[in-house]
Amino acid sequence: MEQHPPTKNLLAWSALTTILAGVLHFVIIPEHWSHAPAHGLFFFLVGILQIVWGVVVWRKPSRQFYYIGAIMAGWLIVLYVITRWFPAPFGHGPESIETIDITCKACEALGMLALTVLILQDLPLNAKSRIAWRTVMLIALFSIVSGFVTYGAADAAEAILPALSAHVEEHHHEGSASQEGHPQEGASVEEHAH
Repeated sequence: MEQHPPTKNLLAWSALTTILAGVLHFVIIPEHWSHAPAHGLFFFLVGILQIVWGVVVWRKPSRQFYYIGAIMAGWLIVLYVITRWFPAPFGHGPESIETIDITCKACEALGMLALTVLILQDLPLNAKSRIAWRTVMLIALFSIVSGFVTYGAADAAEAILPALSAHVEEHHHEGSASQEGHPQEGASVEEHAH
């Protein structure tokens, strides 16, 4: 099937931004693995998923892959926002905002936007606005639900898989010069609750 240049450009944009987001997830694996192995494992799986999706959609574009890619990007953006507001499962508090995070989320958002345009451009003209609104709402709804379900599942799994949780390597109390009451290196957060 021959694609028009705008369609081909949108497809390339969505595939490349998603692959770049996957590569960025690989870049942050070592830092997160040493902090909380579950986070490193999650970024490894997400990186593979994004790169594979980008290659597959480039070689065999389809409306179904556009929906999958848009929801996947939305899911990861929603999950990112949740973990900046609430304590990340397997971690010890809400995550901080880093430049690489913003770059990765910008890639996902741009890819999601390109995919949404690809989905909407094929709609019949006589029902375009009504169907377009429902399509955008459907993508947003699936993204939000996926983000919260993933957060809840990871939160529940934390009790079952404590070895994948964050470990406190050093902990300092304000105004205390002594080391009394400090956990040993490698002690889990649960062992040192205040």
